[in-house]
Amino acid sequence: MAAVAISIPVPITLAKVTCFFIFISVATLGIGTIHRPHGYLSMAYILIVDSQAEFRQQLVLQLEKAGHRAAAVATASAATKLIEDEVPDLLVTDGVLSDGSSTSLVQQAEAADAKILMLTGNPDRIVELDGAGQPYVSKPVAPEAFVQRVRQVLGDIEG
Repeated sequence: MAAVAISIPVPITLAKVTCFFIFISVATLGIGTIHRPHGYLSMAYILIVDSQAEFRQQLVLQLEKAGHRAAAVATASAATKLIEDEVPDLLVTDGVLSDGSSTSLVQQAEAADAKILMLTGNPDRIVELDGAGQPYVSKPVAPEAFVQRVRQVLGDIEG
């Protein structure tokens, strides 16, 4: 589905200068999905999907401290619903979730132009992800290393 946007000129007076601009996305009106270019306002919207509640919360806190907006859920089905409402700039997901594999979730996010960062604690999965060129983070991960990896995947810093 293509994103539809409406631009409505609205006069805004700042220090005796009148500016005309406002951008309204149809999605903000509840009619569609919100799509933003990557790096929008240098703050990314990141969706985390992992079955471990404490781990999810730690990642959200680290991302918010780094200036990003983050949401976290435990299941692929919950993430699918969120992606239908707003496409994240980055989907961070464990490969194995309580309601199954994250494969269809990753496909949905990629089709909507979201970047993907996989989480794994399985050494066999690391070899598989590395061989496929898929960005990943090995669990457990230090908070600083996680934020740096997120920045690399988003393209904010060189990998």
